[in-house]
Amino acid sequence: MNQIYKGKLEWQRRYAAAHFKHYEQAHPVIVADGHYCLPKYPDIKTTNGITKFIIDYTKWHGALSERVGVTGRVIKEKDIITATGQKIIGKSVQVKSSGKKGSSDTHITFNGYSLKVEVKNRYTNDTMKKEQKEYRDTAKQAGALHFIARDVESFIEWWDKVMTLPPVGIPVGLFD
Repeated sequence: MNQIYKGKLEWQRRYAAAHFKHYEQAHPVIVADGHYCLPKYPDIKTTNGITKFIIDYTKWHGALSERVGVTGRVIKEKDIITATGQKIIGKSVQVKSSGKKGSSDTHITFNGYSLKVEVKNRYTNDTMKKEQKEYRDTAKQAGALHFIARDVESFIEWWDKVMTLPPVGIPVGLFD
């Protein structure tokens, strides 16, 4: 049980506490038997680390959280070796994503709210592109809550405010 509080920094304590609470609900026997282990802390100096923190932390609080990528993917044709042993290198083709350009890095649904979080790492001085600003404005007009996470501390502060919002009621029987 004391493992919850072993993080040196406040964000580590909060991350571990959220993990423990989630794990205790999902695996009560394992925790009761004393086999709980602390989560591995992400590297919060990287954009990927901040994003991982956000996804994990919100999931452990009961949110539906997903990372969104709009860069597309690379399809590579296979290399061919001819009868004479000559190797012909296959071409690589970049396929565009079907996602909306400028979409936020994470999409979260919590207590009926649509939350969009854009990660702009303060350690690398990231800035928002034109398409990302347009997406933010469109999301806000549609009623979503949008946040720019520059570090995990600012995200925790924002998330604490989200947690105080009353749940949005969905009419019974409207969506089954």
